[in-house]
Amino acid sequence: MKKYILSFLFYSQLYRLFQLFYRKKIIILMYHGFSDTKKHKGIENYQGNHINIELFRSQIKYIKENYNVISLNEYIKSCINNEKLPINSIIITIDDGYRSNYTLAFPILKEFDVSATIFLTTDFIENKNFLWVDRLGYAINNTKFIDLKLNIADEEFSFALDDYKGKMSCDKRIRRKLKSVDNVTIAKTIQQIEEKLNIKLSEAQNVPSIYKPLDWNEILEILKTSKVNIGSHTHKHLILARYDNEVIQNDLSLAKRLIEKKTGIRTELFCYPNGSIGDFNDNTKLILKKLGYSCALTTVRGMNSNISDLYELKRFGVGNTDLKSFIMDISGVKYFFSQMKMN
Repeated sequence: MKKYILSFLFYSQLYRLFQLFYRKKIIILMYHGFSDTKKHKGIENYQGNHINIELFRSQIKYIKENYNVISLNEYIKSCINNEKLPINSIIITIDDGYRSNYTLAFPILKEFDVSATIFLTTDFIENKNFLWVDRLGYAINNTKFIDLKLNIADEEFSFALDDYKGKMSCDKRIRRKLKSVDNVTIAKTIQQIEEKLNIKLSEAQNVPSIYKPLDWNEILEILKTSKVNIGSHTHKHLILARYDNEVIQNDLSLAKRLIEKKTGIRTELFCYPNGSIGDFNDNTKLILKKLGYSCALTTVRGMNSNISDLYELKRFGVGNTDLKSFIMDISGVKYFFSQMKMN
């Protein structure tokens, strides 16, 4: 029934009325990685975080023709100075710092001459340490073992890994659990899983392209030849609310210093790892302000305005959905009905 309603709204052009209704709101899109692989192996990219590059092209083409693409810096400046922005303003952001940002997305952003912000996890870039979620997914997806038993923070887990459904369930449950603990527990658990399953992403002969990080030379080329800018996504991809002030400050300071040293550009933009309610708080906002960050982006769905809390900005996550669904999302159709459901 829901699909029928959404299809009806699209084909009847009512989505344009929603776009008109929300024309003064600021939409921030959130991407992660990109893929030119038509069919991934097993559970690789089952969540759709690495979107098909042709779909990305169609999305960028659509927003270029129907929206005013502005930079995150323009939006921050307008809020601080109480300046008006064009109606139907939209901002493009990309988290983590995958190499596909350069190999696949960058040529399209350059072709359509649009602004975007890439948020870098600096340990991933500087030290080539793969993100733990990718190490987890790779081990589960490629192991020859058919089960996995382990203890995470005094909770026992047991998984069957003999089919797609079992591996997907394993990945989801472990991800969810690890996002609730500290980085030391995460590191130990991922190492334990890799040892139990006898497979490591860091030892792969052919690392899947979706897991590879950007390097600094690629970042410099992006900065010099396009409207793309960069921000910080922490150094170790910490979910900040899990840590004390010293750990938070050291991590954020290191990420900031590294980006500024490697690029020569002042870093004032930030987005929270994970970024859900509970992953940040008033204390993390205060530390960000003291370190010179001008904003912080969440993963909380919603739109923004010129009076939004700049350290709690909302975004729309973009996945491997078709163009029609994407259009309804950014026009506000889905957001409108989700708000009605909540009320």
